Amino acid sequence: METLQRIYGISFPDPKMLKEWEKFQEEAKNRDHRKLGREQDLFFFHDLSPGSCFFLPKGAFIYNSLIEFIQVSQSCLTIAGISL
Repeated sequence: METLQRIYGISFPDPKMLKEWEKFQEEAKNRDHRKLGREQDLFFFHDLSPGSCFFLPKGAFIYNSLIEFIQVSQSCLTIAGISL
């Protein structure tokens, strides 16, 4: 049985558009949440469980603060008679 291989390609009508796309891709790499999370000691991924995020103390604080904010916001909307 033959194995299939997927190949992706991108073309650009002019070199300027290629340069812009390359610049955008480089900026996206610098904004990658997985990279930033490691650099800021927010979370990590373990080799034995690559899809699971493990929060470090700073990351857990931010996560819990966001959860609390969402819960308070939801409570305020419910009290005002607005349901989501």
